[in-house]
Amino acid sequence: MQSTLATESVRVDLRGKERQIALEILAYLARHPDAKDSLRGIRSWWLGRPDKWSEDDVRRTAAALVEGGALQSWEASPGLMVHQFGLDRKHEK
Repeated sequence: MQSTLATESVRVDLRGKERQIALEILAYLARHPDAKDSLRGIRSWWLGRPDKWSEDDVRRTAAALVEGGALQSWEASPGLMVHQFGLDRKHEK
């Protein structure tokens, strides 16, 4: 079964564990709308049980949320991508 997450004008189709990860990320951002972090930080701080999800699970979910517009990402330094809430917001470098 496929579910659709919708936040304002964003729609991201995810299933299974990626859907659960996305819900946790979006819930964290609802409480901390100015949060910015790397994938490692998202896994450690934004998710309720970071040991439950692999780095690949979080990476795939973040990529889907970026593609859908719910997250923005940019390369803060070589090899380090930073993510933040993406709905009509501009990141500060």
